[in-house]
Amino acid sequence: MSKSNIVPARLAQFAILNEENSPPKLGDDEELEVVVGKGVTLNCDVEQEGLQSTITWLANGSASLPSNAQVVLRGRRLYVDETVLANHGDYQCRVRNNAGESKKNFKLSVIAPPQFRDKEYTDDIQVTTGTALTLTCYVDGSPQPTIKWLRDGRVINEATATLSDDDQKLIVQHSSNANHRGTTFAIFRYACLAGNKAGTISREFSVQVIAPPEIDESGDRTVLEVFEGHLVTLECPVSAPIGIVDIDWLKHGRPVTPDEVNTQISLDKTRLVLMNVHKEDEAVFTCVAKNSAGQATREFELIVLVSPRIVGKMVEDVVVIEGESLELECDFEADPIPEIFWFKDGTTVGERIQLLNEKRTALVSSAGEEDAGSYRCTVRNKAGQAEKTFNVRLLNEKRTALVSSAGEEDAGSYRCTVRNKAGQAEKTFNVRVILKPGEFFLFLFAKLNSLKFS
Repeated sequence: MSKSNIVPARLAQFAILNEENSPPKLGDDEELEVVVGKGVTLNCDVEQEGLQSTITWLANGSASLPSNAQVVLRGRRLYVDETVLANHGDYQCRVRNNAGESKKNFKLSVIAPPQFRDKEYTDDIQVTTGTALTLTCYVDGSPQPTIKWLRDGRVINEATATLSDDDQKLIVQHSSNANHRGTTFAIFRYACLAGNKAGTISREFSVQVIAPPEIDESGDRTVLEVFEGHLVTLECPVSAPIGIVDIDWLKHGRPVTPDEVNTQISLDKTRLVLMNVHKEDEAVFTCVAKNSAGQATREFELIVLVSPRIVGKMVEDVVVIEGESLELECDFEADPIPEIFWFKDGTTVGERIQLLNEKRTALVSSAGEEDAGSYRCTVRNKAGQAEKTFNVRLLNEKRTALVSSAGEEDAGSYRCTVRNKAGQAEKTFNVRVILKPGEFFLFLFAKLNSLKFS
């Protein structure tokens, strides 16, 4: 098309020869539709030539045409370049000659594909159960786009959600039973689709629905018994992936850290391992699992079982004088409190022997010949047992002189005198103390040091 055929919009009148003496024939009115940004041509062809005709173009009743409109081919065409929404409206072509005037109307619809008003948005969203999730999908377009919401590929309707603002706003309630299989964590894929004649756009949202953590037997206290020196593992089964739930371990309310001696915490923090436990490790341990929706706890009461240990000698020699009391002490350490059993010469002790002090003490009030022998104290609990043996010898009153640990000073002459109304008798004992070689050397060295030399 040559530039000579293009006339500015403000000069939209043209004279055309019409050989017939009748009003111009222009054809039927038209409805046109164009996508914004595209060009469109309005045709005003005169069906017969003859009398001179004048062509005039109007836009919405005004002779002032849009700035992007051009009249070409001596008025027979109106070309609108790179249409905008403002070009939407009614256009008219008027052709007049000496015989009369004819009009042709054009209804131009400019349509625009949907566009999101908010260019930036949050596509990764977290909500807690029991709270409302609000998603918006505000769009512009011509005609007004229709909105459709999807969740995990399925259309959402007003029975399961609340829609407002021409369906551009979605409100949905996520209850605790909306989670997959009752877990504390679920991901839903939401999408909004906006479409009209000009096109379709979509926007997706990843929604994490988080419920308060759940721990098996949450709120209860579990009692764990472990033997001293052994290993124990405390389990805190939380149904949620790492990063969604924070897990902390407490000992008597204070944090437990992996750098503590004989302590290990698993990578997911659901297990606390205590190695080589001792009595001082007894405590109430607490597993605390928490997230943005709440928290759950579980307590473990750790009891360390200590096998009985005899305090002092395992075998003790006891000498008792006939007629005096015999008292045997079975001293021990143990936890939990053990059972105590007493035996004499392999048989459970009889009624003659009193068991006192929670059976720690065996007492014979007046020892006789039958009380001599081997006594055994057996201490037993869940963790094990220990035994102590007492070898008891009986001495007749005044008939025996006993030196429990003889030394050099005990050497000499001893005399036993027995007397009654009829008279008396005596017996003499000459006692020598034999020293071991090392002891003799020390004895001689001490004697030499005690001498004075002039």
